[in-house]
Amino acid sequence: MATEQSQQIMFFQDVLLPVFHEAPGDFLFYLERDGNKFLRFYWDRTGQNFAESDQLEAYGLNYIIRTPQTDVTIALVIMPAHR
Repeated sequence: MATEQSQQIMFFQDVLLPVFHEAPGDFLFYLERDGNKFLRFYWDRTGQNFAESDQLEAYGLNYIIRTPQTDVTIALVIMPAHR
């Protein structure tokens, strides 16, 4: 029995993680430069895998970047609320 994935799970597992792990420096560069536009691009592309009625708005999608030490960067991606 297949488990149905939500848009949030697919966005995280199938998009953000691979993009980050393929090129962490590029991921952080584009996140810092383009911010929510960067995240929204991938959110909308992920939504194309769902019927229009099942697509979630990106309301609440956001990020926070912190640099607690030199050469240490932390990016927190805040996901839209699940309906």
